[in-house]
Amino acid sequence: MQTEVGERERRIIWQVDFFNDEYLPKDLIGRKEQVGELRMCLSPTKDGQSPVNAWLYGQAGTDKTALARAVARDVCQNSSSRFAFY
Repeated sequence: MQTEVGERERRIIWQVDFFNDEYLPKDLIGRKEQVGELRMCLSPTKDGQSPVNAWLYGQAGTDKTALARAVARDVCQNSSSRFAFY
């Protein structure tokens, strides 16, 4: 018995965007506490003050860059502040 397989089912990778360096998920699952702490460090910028320095560390692949980019994206949307990341 043969069935017709759709184009999506024939492809190995369905979501190519996940492999893009600029891809950032809408929500970081399991990082609520870290997002809150980093937001707190950046919150003084809303009053025109300097942000508190934050040091993100951990093993490779633990979403440090994604965390920083997600928080900066959210904070910068509601502020005219700009941030530098190293």
